[in-house]
Amino acid sequence: MSSTSSDIPPPILPPSPGYVRLGDRWFFARPVLMPPVWTILLLAANPSPAVVPFGGLSPFSPRIWAGLALCFLLYGAVYIFNQIFDIDSDRANNKLYFLPLGILSMRSAVAQSMVFAAIAIGGGWFLGRLWLLCSIIILLIGILYSAPPFRLKDRPFGGLLANTIGHGTLVYYLGRALADPGAVPVWGASASYALAVAGVYLLTTVPDRNGDAAAGKRTMSVFLGPCKTSAVAAVCVLGAVVTALIYHLWPVAIAAAVSFPLFFAAVFSARFCGSAVRVALLALSFFACLTFWPYFLILVLLYFSTRWYYRRRFRMVYPRMNAGG
Repeated sequence: MSSTSSDIPPPILPPSPGYVRLGDRWFFARPVLMPPVWTILLLAANPSPAVVPFGGLSPFSPRIWAGLALCFLLYGAVYIFNQIFDIDSDRANNKLYFLPLGILSMRSAVAQSMVFAAIAIGGGWFLGRLWLLCSIIILLIGILYSAPPFRLKDRPFGGLLANTIGHGTLVYYLGRALADPGAVPVWGASASYALAVAGVYLLTTVPDRNGDAAAGKRTMSVFLGPCKTSAVAAVCVLGAVVTALIYHLWPVAIAAAVSFPLFFAAVFSARFCGSAVRVALLALSFFACLTFWPYFLILVLLYFSTRWYYRRRFRMVYPRMNAGG
């Protein structure tokens, strides 16, 4: 995620009616970060993942809708937890305004994260042991990712592993648990998703390299430099293509292959980083929409509601689709 420059003054908040304040709670959980998670979840939940999906999941399946909702609560708790521990750096970087500007109190943020986590874990009982176990591990990784003294997000290999496992491997297992409550995790089949997530994560650290270095964070881009980090990301995406072909996961193979030229170009110019990430995510999301057609409506609603909310609440355009993200 790109950061807002700290020399830009914080937005002047207009008077907000009740429905906007209600939206504060929703967008505080950062639903705009959910599509990559939902996409992998839906593709992994396809009962025939070896086939290019065309309507593989029933739009009337309560289990699929429950999985999407519980995933939002689970990762929403993690994202709120991250903001709680990053309030000082978010204030310095003038981003994620909810806590730095006092829109929401620290006490209410803690309460919301705990409620989200409790519902996510409680609901996990009804989706099987594999789902419940993965949910608990994801929450633990989220704590280690943000909380001192661990703060894996500020460590090169810790941040990479946390994102790869927490947003790749375990999400794939959640999807398999949706398809079959008695499913047994197979690491090899999840490798293509894990490698794809690793490649995307690595490129997202490149634009923030200078700011992270100034804040004392040792992300992979700070540790290796932008060129080497982009090269490792390209290798990860190429690995995603190879492993997806081995396990006949055609959506991943196609999405990774289509985006690989941009990942390769990012090795020579950081201006391709944003485009590479967007193409990879959009290509994979396309196949998820074919798997579960209501997902397209979810993505459209999420995009336009987020644009409306941030314009109404902060007088800013977010999310952006251009290279500046």
